Amino acid sequence: MSASISQHKPLALRDIRHVALDMDGTIYRGTTLFRTTAPFLSLLSDLGIGFTFITNNPSKSVPDYLKHLAQLGLSISENQIYTSTQATIEYLREQWPEVGSLFILGTPSMCQEFQAAGFALLPDDASADPDAVVVASIRLSATTVCVGPPGGSAKENLSSRPIPTWSARPITHSARRLRRHLRCLAGGNGPSSNGGAGKNLIPR
Repeated sequence: MSASISQHKPLALRDIRHVALDMDGTIYRGTTLFRTTAPFLSLLSDLGIGFTFITNNPSKSVPDYLKHLAQLGLSISENQIYTSTQATIEYLREQWPEVGSLFILGTPSMCQEFQAAGFALLPDDASADPDAVVVASIRLSATTVCVGPPGGSAKENLSSRPIPTWSARPITHSARRLRRHLRCLAGGNGPSSNGGAGKNLIPR
């Protein structure tokens, strides 16, 4: 950050270390980059304010978004994107660490993200018995996880009640996971930090 810009940094921005930005409809629309986007991102960099692009659309993977942003003329790194698929993967690891196999109703890009995270994806076959079922809703831009009861089947549980209230969890960007993710990027003390550089990222 240049000394002149730093000295004239508005008071309202001095405590901001990192911002979260939506993508489609906020910085671009389809294949059109808004004319204010590049100057705004440049200003953030000049002010020493980091930024992360977030999305609750599970249909595309991080590499898909990186490619799309590059085509729009934006040079963005992988750790500057956070998707609902990533939130779902973190959720499964935290809440159901025993889950290893999945049946996924989603796009190939979404499936690749889960495979890269170490989950085994089972085929759409009556004999398949996954530990959990993950359903992506493109219309609602959300992800639902259904885990079978102990000794039971996740697929049976899903088919008997489309969204079982006791075992289905809608995954969007929970404030807790997003806050933790951004705090780490902003130089906080990690997932358990209650202070540090990330304290002003998003409201508690």
